[in-house]
This record gives sequence, C-alpha cells and structure tokens, in this order.
Amino acid sequence: MIVGASWLISSAFLNTASFRAINEVYAIKHAVGKFYMRNAYPRYTPSLLNPSNPEDLTFELANAGGIFPDTLSYDAGVRAMKNPWGGRVVVIGKSGGKSFTIQYTDVPQDVCIQMVRGASGLDSVQGNHDKIIPNKSPITPDDAVNSICTITTATGNTLNFDSH
Repeated sequence: MIVGASWLISSAFLNTASFRAINEVYAIKHAVGKFYMRNAYPRYTPSLLNPSNPEDLTFELANAGGIFPDTLSYDAGVRAMKNPWGGRVVVIGKSGGKSFTIQYTDVPQDVCIQMVRGASGLDSVQGNHDKIIPNKSPITPDDAVNSICTITTATGNTLNFDSH
C-alpha cells in the first residue's frame, strides 16, 4: 500500500513537472517575441537592443524584460534561471538574428521524453545527440528515447528548443 502510494505521488510529480516545463518553454518563446516587438517600436524609451538580432539578448535583458515565467527560480551563482531538477534554463540568440534557442539542462529522461513529445509548434528540438523537427511528424516515445533523451541518469539530458 505504501509503495503504491509512493509511486502514485512520484508519477503525479513527474506529470506535473513535465507539463509545467513545456508550458514554460512556450511562455518563454512567446515572451521573447513580445520583447523584440516591444523594443522594435519604442515610443518613449530608447531600445534596449537591436531588435533584429536575438544574439544581443543577454540574460540580464531577458530577465529584466520579464521573459522568464515566475515558475522558474533565479540562480545567482550562475546568473541563470533554474529548473525543478537543478539545471539551467537559458535563452541563446542564434547567428543571423532570426532565431533563438531555449535550453533546459539536467533534465531527467522521463521528463525529457514528455517535453519532447509536447514540443509541437517549435522549429526543432535537439537533445544530447540528434535533432527532431516536431512539425514534420508526431514524435513517438521511441523517437524521444532513441534520438534525444538518451541519458538515463537522474538529471543528464540537455534539451534545445529552437524557435524564430
């Protein structure tokens, strides 16, 4: 009875954490877009950065611009946001100025699989090895395990969600 209850609680935490993390990815994606739109057309204040170049987006600007959801905590030691598993959440501008990457580090494999499967609407998802383009076909659990979420340790996977 105790083992069953323990498994149920752990399973509920996993589902909640996975759902929350993928919602954070989408919240960050939309917030970055709004941030650039707001700075592309400043009415009363000078632009914080070149809106045509996401490479100029620093952590300080992202944090000050309200890009990160309140569900993430700030880790002053590494100047980054922290996910529930102790890894980092950062936004990285891509060269060419047209896209950016939302990166989650130290993600457990079971959560990684759920996050990858929930990544429709993003340009691509890259893990420890391969890249998958979610809009081309549905991502199966096998695709996620064999291509992206390959590390089985408690917190070993890195996910890069690419968007424009």
